[in-house]
Amino acid sequence: MVKAFNSITSDSLQNLGEPVGSSDRIALPLAGDRVEDKKKVAKLINDLGFDALDIGSLSQSWRQQPGTPAYCTDLDLESLSAAVKAADRRTATETREEQSQAIVALGPNATPLERVKVSSLYFHQPRKREKHMASFASVFPILPGKTEQWKRFCQEMVGPSLREYEASNQRLGITRDFAALQQTPQGDATVVYLEAQDIPRVFEGYASSQEPFDVWYREQLKDIHGVDFSQPLPGPLPEVFIDWRAR
Repeated sequence: MVKAFNSITSDSLQNLGEPVGSSDRIALPLAGDRVEDKKKVAKLINDLGFDALDIGSLSQSWRQQPGTPAYCTDLDLESLSAAVKAADRRTATETREEQSQAIVALGPNATPLERVKVSSLYFHQPRKREKHMASFASVFPILPGKTEQWKRFCQEMVGPSLREYEASNQRLGITRDFAALQQTPQGDATVVYLEAQDIPRVFEGYASSQEPFDVWYREQLKDIHGVDFSQPLPGPLPEVFIDWRAR
């Protein structure tokens, strides 16, 4: 017995196969106890236009289940390998429920690609850094009693408002937007990391845009964090002291 094909949508399986050697070829995990059986399934995966990643015995197949970074996120071989290793069995069930709710919130007319993107946004997927990208990292305290509102705000952006959220990031030149909830003795806070071609331009755009989504976005941040992004930030951008990257 070999477990495979459960971690890719039918649309991706039908439409996203690529020839061997393609830079954007998707990889699929497989798990099984018999080497010869896995070789046969790996050949089938390759013939369909995908790379195959053997993740071990059937006991390891939970790493490609819903709620893990490898599930329906259309990763290449290198990224899939890292995602499989990063899987956390303790949090998979909770993440699975959150993913499912966000996907349902997209509505019946959502495209398969939008569903895949929602799955991907729940994980810090290991991807190659684009060249010449500037970055911004900071921590914004969440006002008392606003944490649940912050969670709904994030779910709205990766769910019903995903198209508007992506369009806003494209307008502002943002190539990556990462936000995490951090609990501290002083209260909850949002850890933010951005990558963009021009970070000052991002904040200028936040301040001046009159697009309905951007206006709503500013209002939410002001209500949750008490920071008015329609005004210049109160102080300089964070000063970077260490920025090490693997070469």
